Amino acid sequence: MSYPAGRPGKLSLSDQLLMTLEKRESTVPTSKQANAVTQQANAVAQQANAVAQQANASAQQANAVTQQANAVAQQANAVAQQANAVAQQANAVAQQANAVAQQANAVAQQANAVAQQANAVAQQANAVAQQANAVAQQANAVAQPIRLG
Repeated sequence: MSYPAGRPGKLSLSDQLLMTLEKRESTVPTSKQANAVTQQANAVAQQANAVAQQANASAQQANAVTQQANAVAQQANAVAQQANAVAQQANAVAQQANAVAQQANAVAQQANAVAQQANAVAQQANAVAQQANAVAQQANAVAQPIRLG
């Protein structure tokens, strides 16, 4: 398009507007180009939707597995609590057994002390018996000549 030559370097307002419109028309895509871009965008959107559906399915499966794992963990916690209760009872029984064993040891020590005293008395009795035997032997020795004479 040719523009009227008025003043050099100066265009009329209408000529400037016309040039601006022509520039815009050259940069605006055609309807075919816009449709092609729209179809490509739709194809990409469909692929994105398919990926999102797969991701949702995977998330649902993961949620199901997580729920099962939580159920198993709860059962494991219940078993652990029971095991702890049994262990506490076993500890209480062990403590009672230790107390009984300590009492038995104390009784055994007392019995040992009594046995030692009994042994000491028996030794004294043996010593007295030996002395009595010696006296009896002397008495027998004295008595024998008397009987003969």
